Amino acid sequence: MLATRKLVTVFSILGAGMIVAPVYALKVTEPAAASHGYPGLCDINGKKLADGEFRQWVENDLLHVVITYKFSAGEVYEEHSQFRQESELIQEKWSWKESKHGKSQREFAIRYRFSDWNRQRTHQPRS
Repeated sequence: MLATRKLVTVFSILGAGMIVAPVYALKVTEPAAASHGYPGLCDINGKKLADGEFRQWVENDLLHVVITYKFSAGEVYEEHSQFRQESELIQEKWSWKESKHGKSQREFAIRYRFSDWNRQRTHQPRS
């Protein structure tokens, strides 16, 4: 239980960092494509805490990334991100869902409005 609380705290801090921290686009040198993997989530001593699944695909010109972790106590954490791949990698959406035994516990979602931000940034006079 303590390990799960610590894990929730870590993920909450990461999620808050995504909301609060200024976001700068990454330069795309090679567009990402479909990918699928099964990462395990381990504690600092290497003990496995959860089974993971990583999925990535391109749909409607958007890169979708979904990472799901399933814990033995019935908790499931899922993070979903959407990116535009232009000359820069630009995040459009981010969401986080936590459930236990199929019942939703918490959800967070953000939709970035970079198109407005980019218009303002590129149309401001330089001093």
